[in-house]
Amino acid sequence: MGDFVPQLLAAGIGIAGLAAVVGSALGEFLPGSNTLYAIGMVVFSTLFTATGRYSLIESFSRLMALALMVMAIVTAAIVFPAPQKVAQGLMPGVPDNLDLYVVLPWVGTILAGSMGIVWFGYWTATRGFGGGLQGREPDDEVPEASRNELQGTESEAMDTRLANAQGWIRVMTKTAALG
Repeated sequence: MGDFVPQLLAAGIGIAGLAAVVGSALGEFLPGSNTLYAIGMVVFSTLFTATGRYSLIESFSRLMALALMVMAIVTAAIVFPAPQKVAQGLMPGVPDNLDLYVVLPWVGTILAGSMGIVWFGYWTATRGFGGGLQGREPDDEVPEASRNELQGTESEAMDTRLANAQGWIRVMTKTAALG
């Protein structure tokens, strides 16, 4: 229980930050308040989590990462200014009309990578890649391969661990390639 409370606190703060980011982004081009969109995102995310649709979220996230990468490269190629202007833009500064309520959620969740830290262990365990499932009683959240490993022989367990490690390397290679 002692390990759960800090994770719950970090997850709550991270989710609030992500909801604020989504709310501020949607509020820029849709009618309604940022709070309404933030609450909608929390409800939407909770429904996905409660129904166990992680693979759908993972596929959508992968597609969005590819789309963002392509858009960033195309946009950079279109709007790239002269090298002198790029050098001027590298000078740090604070804008005159800084809105901290918009900036801080972006800085806290994106630059710090806080949500990746919170969700990483759970993600790897549910994918069957982590060692954290060893010695646990099987339940409905444990992938079937991990359940089989808990009940198998030592050589079968080693084969499963090796397959999981190879799968993990494939996932991380694809993730690193996407940036």
